[in-house]
Amino acid sequence: MIELLVVMAFFMVLLHLSYSNMLNFGQGRILKQSSEDVKMLIQDAQTKASVSSSISNSKYNFGVVFETDRSRFFASMSDYASREQSEDYEFIWPENIQSENVSLPDSCIQNFDCIIFAKASGLASASGQLLLKDINTNDSIMIKIKQNGLVE
Repeated sequence: MIELLVVMAFFMVLLHLSYSNMLNFGQGRILKQSSEDVKMLIQDAQTKASVSSSISNSKYNFGVVFETDRSRFFASMSDYASREQSEDYEFIWPENIQSENVSLPDSCIQNFDCIIFAKASGLASASGQLLLKDINTNDSIMIKIKQNGLVE
């Protein structure tokens, strides 16, 4: 009978450890996927800006603005306030993901919270970076954006 209790206790400990590891793996994956989504949004804005001269009647610069819990792709003739709202695409991050330490070359809603790529050239006014953080685990991923739109 004691042997059975020892074996059951052993299996309970193994079950607990495997559950904890699977839970942590899932949370890490959410942060990684959110960073990939941000990178894709930035690259999409840069690509649309650089090919905008070949699109007939295209008069827009393209950019991405970052808030604490979301990012927004937009098209604008000059700045965020004059954006074409029908072109907006908003990506809301999972509830445990936030952006922090946003240091980008342009100001849209707050100071230095967005990056805008110029039409035809696809260049930003400067390089920048932002930090995506999982508030449950304190894990984070730094995203660096170069002036030419390359994302690291």
